[in-house]
Amino acid sequence: MTGIEGGQRISLSGWEGGTSGVRVGKESRKRVFEKLQRTLRRVRIELPGHGVKPTCRITSTFWTTCPEFRSAEIDRWMERRGEKPWARGKPPRYEAELVSLDGDTACVRIVLTGMSDLKGTSDQ
Repeated sequence: MTGIEGGQRISLSGWEGGTSGVRVGKESRKRVFEKLQRTLRRVRIELPGHGVKPTCRITSTFWTTCPEFRSAEIDRWMERRGEKPWARGKPPRYEAELVSLDGDTACVRIVLTGMSDLKGTSDQ
């Protein structure tokens, strides 16, 4: 892997907007992905118990104000798990790890789910 260290942990939380997904948070974005800013275009997400691995496009605002991975597949995965809708201000929380980098696409695997009882696991 060029420019990244595999196995880095990333705190995620559910995110709702036009297309739902997971919020990376500004601190995780800076710590894990900032070195890849010039080359990273997509992130493939491995969802536990879900055969499809959605590929999310990295938008220009990912690097400034909107550090989220958005995908209808992530939305469906959260729905199937009974995590949607969530109470205001209490999105589901997950731990993920950076697995690999293949060209302009990083692979992120969600490794812990159902962490909604933990506080402060996703940086803003």
